[in-house]
Amino acid sequence: VPTSDGPIKLVVWDLGGEERFRFLAPVFLKGARGAVFVFDVTREETFEHLEDWLSVVLDVAGDLPRVLVGNKVDMAAYRVVSRERAEDYAARRGFLAYFEASAKDGANTDTPFIALAEFLSGVGEWPRELSVS
Repeated sequence: VPTSDGPIKLVVWDLGGEERFRFLAPVFLKGARGAVFVFDVTREETFEHLEDWLSVVLDVAGDLPRVLVGNKVDMAAYRVVSRERAEDYAARRGFLAYFEASAKDGANTDTPFIALAEFLSGVGEWPRELSVS
Protein backbone atom coordinates (compact mmCIF):
# COMPACT_ATOMS: atom_id res chain seq x y z
CA VAL A 1 0.00 0.00 0.00
CA PRO A 2 1.46 3.38 -0.91
CA THR A 3 1.94 5.85 1.96
CA SER A 4 3.56 9.26 2.33
CA ASP A 5 6.59 7.49 3.79
CA GLY A 6 6.85 4.84 1.07
CA PRO A 7 5.05 1.54 0.50
CA ILE A 8 3.89 -0.62 3.39
CA LYS A 9 3.15 -4.31 3.06
CA LEU A 10 -0.22 -5.35 4.45
CA VAL A 11 -1.29 -8.93 5.03
CA VAL A 12 -5.07 -9.05 4.78
CA TRP A 13 -7.22 -11.87 6.11
CA ASP A 14 -10.89 -11.88 5.14
CA LEU A 15 -12.86 -13.79 7.76
CA GLY A 16 -16.09 -13.19 5.87
CA GLY A 17 -17.99 -12.16 8.99
CA GLU A 18 -19.60 -15.58 9.18
CA GLU A 19 -20.11 -17.25 12.54
CA ARG A 20 -18.59 -20.51 11.33
CA PHE A 21 -15.23 -18.78 10.85
CA ARG A 22 -15.14 -17.12 14.28
CA PHE A 23 -13.04 -19.95 15.74
CA LEU A 24 -10.28 -19.06 13.24
CA ALA A 25 -10.08 -15.44 14.37
CA PRO A 26 -7.47 -15.97 17.12
CA VAL A 27 -5.11 -17.60 14.62
CA PHE A 28 -5.36 -14.76 12.12
CA LEU A 29 -5.47 -11.95 14.68
CA LYS A 30 -2.32 -12.96 16.54
CA GLY A 31 0.21 -10.20 15.95
CA ALA A 32 -2.25 -7.96 14.11
CA ARG A 33 -1.43 -4.26 14.19
CA GLY A 34 -4.66 -2.96 12.67
CA ALA A 35 -8.08 -4.03 11.48
CA VAL A 36 -10.60 -3.10 8.82
CA PHE A 37 -14.20 -4.00 9.66
CA VAL A 38 -16.62 -4.15 6.72
CA PHE A 39 -20.40 -4.39 6.81
CA ASP A 40 -23.08 -4.36 4.10
CA VAL A 41 -25.20 -1.18 4.25
CA THR A 42 -28.10 -3.13 2.69
CA ARG A 43 -28.15 -5.85 5.38
CA GLU A 44 -28.95 -4.83 8.96
CA GLU A 45 -27.65 -8.08 10.42
CA THR A 46 -24.12 -7.43 9.15
CA PHE A 47 -24.12 -4.11 11.03
CA GLU A 48 -25.49 -5.76 14.16
CA HIS A 49 -22.75 -8.41 14.09
CA LEU A 50 -20.01 -5.76 14.15
CA GLU A 51 -20.18 -5.74 17.94
CA ASP A 52 -19.60 -9.51 18.08
CA TRP A 53 -16.55 -9.27 15.83
CA LEU A 54 -15.23 -6.23 17.66
CA SER A 55 -15.39 -8.21 20.91
CA VAL A 56 -13.39 -11.03 19.34
CA VAL A 57 -10.74 -8.62 18.05
CA LEU A 58 -10.49 -6.79 21.39
CA ASP A 59 -10.19 -10.09 23.29
CA VAL A 60 -7.53 -11.54 20.99
CA ALA A 61 -5.55 -8.56 19.69
CA GLY A 62 -6.40 -5.79 22.14
CA ASP A 63 -7.43 -2.25 21.36
CA LEU A 64 -5.67 -1.97 18.02
CA PRO A 65 -6.19 0.76 15.40
CA ARG A 66 -9.25 -0.01 13.30
CA VAL A 67 -11.45 1.53 10.64
CA LEU A 68 -15.04 0.80 9.71
CA VAL A 69 -16.26 0.45 6.12
CA GLY A 70 -19.85 0.45 4.91
CA ASN A 71 -19.89 -1.52 1.65
CA LYS A 72 -22.44 -1.65 -1.21
CA VAL A 73 -23.16 2.08 -1.21
CA ASP A 74 -23.88 1.67 -4.94
CA MET A 75 -27.17 0.04 -3.88
CA ALA A 76 -28.67 3.20 -2.34
CA ALA A 77 -32.26 2.12 -3.00
CA TYR A 78 -31.75 -0.90 -0.73
CA ARG A 79 -29.79 0.84 2.01
CA VAL A 80 -30.95 0.10 5.57
CA VAL A 81 -27.99 1.37 7.64
CA SER A 82 -27.60 5.13 7.39
CA ARG A 83 -24.25 6.86 7.15
CA GLU A 84 -25.05 8.79 10.33
CA ARG A 85 -25.76 5.60 12.28
CA ALA A 86 -22.53 3.99 11.10
CA GLU A 87 -20.49 7.11 11.87
CA ASP A 88 -22.01 7.26 15.36
CA TYR A 89 -21.17 3.60 15.99
CA ALA A 90 -17.61 4.09 14.73
CA ALA A 91 -17.08 7.09 17.01
CA ARG A 92 -18.59 5.39 20.07
CA ARG A 93 -16.60 2.17 19.64
CA GLY A 94 -13.17 3.69 19.03
CA PHE A 95 -12.77 3.30 15.28
CA LEU A 96 -10.31 5.76 13.77
CA ALA A 97 -12.64 6.58 10.89
CA TYR A 98 -15.67 5.48 8.92
CA PHE A 99 -15.57 5.06 5.14
CA GLU A 100 -18.16 4.16 2.54
CA ALA A 101 -17.25 2.01 -0.45
CA SER A 102 -18.55 -0.13 -3.27
CA ALA A 103 -16.68 -3.33 -4.01
CA LYS A 104 -18.85 -3.74 -7.11
CA ASP A 105 -17.61 -0.61 -8.86
CA GLY A 106 -14.36 -0.20 -6.89
CA ALA A 107 -15.35 3.15 -5.41
CA ASN A 108 -13.26 4.04 -2.36
CA THR A 109 -12.12 0.47 -1.73
CA ASP A 110 -8.45 1.33 -1.29
CA THR A 111 -8.87 4.45 0.86
CA PRO A 112 -9.50 2.66 4.19
CA PHE A 113 -6.40 0.50 3.72
CA ILE A 114 -4.22 3.44 2.70
CA ALA A 115 -5.47 5.52 5.63
CA LEU A 116 -4.83 2.69 8.11
CA ALA A 117 -1.37 2.07 6.62
CA GLU A 118 -0.56 5.80 6.98
CA PHE A 119 -1.60 5.66 10.62
CA LEU A 120 0.37 2.48 11.31
CA SER A 121 3.48 3.85 9.62
CA GLY A 122 3.42 6.81 11.98
CA VAL A 123 3.26 9.36 9.19
CA GLY A 124 1.80 12.37 10.97
CA GLU A 125 -1.47 12.31 12.86
CA TRP A 126 -4.56 10.41 11.87
CA PRO A 127 -5.89 11.97 8.66
CA ARG A 128 -9.38 12.80 9.95
CA GLU A 129 -10.29 14.39 6.63
CA LEU A 130 -10.28 10.89 5.16
CA SER A 131 -13.35 10.05 7.25
CA VAL A 132 -15.52 10.73 4.23
CA SER A 133 -16.71 8.62 1.35
